[in-house]
Amino acid sequence: MMSFFGDWDKIEGLLYECNRLGLVMTITDHTKQVISFDQVAQVHENLVNFGNRLRHVFQKVQDSCTTDMERVRIFEKIKGEIDEEMRRVKEVKKTMTDTQQNLNRDREAELKHWRD
Repeated sequence: MMSFFGDWDKIEGLLYECNRLGLVMTITDHTKQVISFDQVAQVHENLVNFGNRLRHVFQKVQDSCTTDMERVRIFEKIKGEIDEEMRRVKEVKKTMTDTQQNLNRDREAELKHWRD
């Protein structure tokens, strides 16, 4: 870093900003002018990142499994509604057929009555 920035104060300012923003956790020894990374913070950050990735993968697996189950549930619900609608249509058709037959009988009876 010294060769790139050339000045200890610039490096310290940059690392201070990085620490403040939470980008990098460093420990600065001003007497020796040594910068070391906070291993505990880095391990914690790595574990948090790993946990987030693991949670994301688990969520994808769960979504793919529940999506299929959800599709089946939706299909069954729609199929049930369609079956119910078909049953109602058949009932209406049967009622209309019965009504038509009754009208035809009444008409035949009326025509027979007027012929006689």
